[in-house]
Amino acid sequence: MSANHTYRSHFSQLLSAFRVSGTELADVLHIDSSLVSKWKNNKRSLKGNSPLLNSIADYFISLDAFSDYSNLRSLLSAEFTNLDSATPEQIRTALKRWLLSTVDAQAETLSLHDYLSSSRKGKEYTHLQFRGNEGKREAILGLLRLALTLPSGQELWCLMQDTQRWFTEDDTYINTWESVNLAFLAAGNSIRVIHTIDRHYDMLAKSLLSWLPLYLTGKVMPYFLSSHTSAESISKSVILLKDKMLLYQLSPANNSFEGTTFAVSNETVLQEAYQLLQFPFSYATPLFTAYYRNDHYKYAHFLSQMVNLDEDQYVFMRFPFVNVIPTVQIQEILEENQVDDETRERTLQACSALKTDARKNTGRHFRYLIPKTQLEALLSQEQIVLDTLSFFSGKPLYISNETFRNLLRKLSYLLVSESHKNIHEITLLEDVHAKQLRNLNMFVKKNTCTSIFNTPEHFGTEEEPLLLTTTESSLIHSLYMFCDQLWNQALPQKRERTYVARQLQIMVETIYPSTPPPPPNLITQK
Repeated sequence: MSANHTYRSHFSQLLSAFRVSGTELADVLHIDSSLVSKWKNNKRSLKGNSPLLNSIADYFISLDAFSDYSNLRSLLSAEFTNLDSATPEQIRTALKRWLLSTVDAQAETLSLHDYLSSSRKGKEYTHLQFRGNEGKREAILGLLRLALTLPSGQELWCLMQDTQRWFTEDDTYINTWESVNLAFLAAGNSIRVIHTIDRHYDMLAKSLLSWLPLYLTGKVMPYFLSSHTSAESISKSVILLKDKMLLYQLSPANNSFEGTTFAVSNETVLQEAYQLLQFPFSYATPLFTAYYRNDHYKYAHFLSQMVNLDEDQYVFMRFPFVNVIPTVQIQEILEENQVDDETRERTLQACSALKTDARKNTGRHFRYLIPKTQLEALLSQEQIVLDTLSFFSGKPLYISNETFRNLLRKLSYLLVSESHKNIHEITLLEDVHAKQLRNLNMFVKKNTCTSIFNTPEHFGTEEEPLLLTTTESSLIHSLYMFCDQLWNQALPQKRERTYVARQLQIMVETIYPSTPPPPPNLITQK
């Protein structure tokens, strides 16, 4: 079977993995977008001695810095070993070497035993069997990689009424699975998936956090059904690459039992499986409500109903803007970023609602979970994007490094001020605790709602949702308990306001942006 390769170059694969458009990168590099298009389509090669190669590597290293380069480690792992312990400079070197190398056609044509075609000895396969959890992981990656060799427009239909233990037990697999899924979606394909949500909260949260980056592409339509499992019931997984391949597994709903996954490509079976899947999808419930760039008013209405309900909540984000930036300064930032009057008014109203919610002091806790490395990464940037404010405005809103540094100084003073009560509880999270929420912001009220959105650097196209909300109690409980674990895993002394204030002061006085290189078009070769 001939393969129509999804990626004509590693450069194209890199842009897709980070959801960066050719126009965006051309603006960063100060070059014509047609040159970027030629690199993507392999009509022109990057040169090892080109200053542009260094600029490209530096740009993607900076994008991936606050997630500890996990995306690049996953992307490069197929060709480089020992990346888990690699330094940023070593990852940068590996990235440059990878961009200069050609796409490995053999690696892209993995097709589940040649797409159930003839084996080398001429034997015809009617189906394949994959044993246990490891086999199931292998089968699913094989199916996705098969899809990457096919033309765009592929549809993946999934009914996942199993424990998901096969998925959550292997962190290394989750990273690879996410990378391949993002590549599948970036190639113009789509996923419809039904999950069961009556699982133990920690397993549900881990699975959910792995899926969230996919949901935020807008190309995955997630639903849920209650499985109503019992000790005697059956666990079922059905994954259909429409008209191409079916993966199917039945096993007892027992965590200790690892079933067999069957792969089938018979045309009649595929058609019947597709027809059968239409029934559960017809009555499944959407997992999230998605909000897009033009949905600010709808989200503001939702927010006005939810934020002032008095109950415990957690806020996970890179910077707690609500309690630090005065309304007057927010207005100045909006004006500096040329936000129109109508949008500016709605944004100020939404910020005011959040400020009111945060000021409550009725015995309920309002806890901030701030990833320490993400703050450090922001301090190393010349310009900083404000997360929540950007979503309310529908576009990334920038402040200077010095302005951001002053806001952190102000926060450090407020935390040790006895008169300041806006931030009741706060902690800086280490990577070991926060890594599962890379690139995401979230607030979750204990019984009411959850809102999740990307960092502004990952704002995509008009078709990609900027924010997801849910009022489904099982999802809220799982994410709330996940945040509760993050809070309690931090040492008590690290949850003290004086400690956080001191750490902020140290970061502000020791972390500075590196000297930016001259624009690429001004760099001359020796």
